[in-house]
Amino acid sequence: MKQLVFRLICVAALCPLSATSSFAQQGRAAALAPSEVVTGTAAAKLPPQFAIGIGDVLSVTFWREQNLSADVVVRPDGRISLPLLNDMPALGMTPEQLAGTLKTAAIRFVDEPDVTVTVKEIHSRKAFLLGQVAPVT
Repeated sequence: MKQLVFRLICVAALCPLSATSSFAQQGRAAALAPSEVVTGTAAAKLPPQFAIGIGDVLSVTFWREQNLSADVVVRPDGRISLPLLNDMPALGMTPEQLAGTLKTAAIRFVDEPDVTVTVKEIHSRKAFLLGQVAPVT
């Protein structure tokens, strides 16, 4: 009987598989504690040192300042565009680091800004399955 050969090539060190795939759900469920298992289309828990990447969708919320708040996509140049703050670097930062950078930049417009950065969608991590299946003879 011939062996099945599969190779997994990850673009990044931590590459979560699609939450809609039943294979990914089973593999993820085995690796998580029961309280962390996600079902359906619920968002996956971010790794502890998740770095924002190109294509990720972020929700930037300024408390009591809706004019500065927006949902943004990280552009290919690694920046995001926000009202009043214009282009801000985001690539490679954690959501907490980006919130700190935005807070510093917003001091010009708001007294004591309170910023929250939430990762809504992860598009910067990809996994590719390559391989071949030999027929059973």
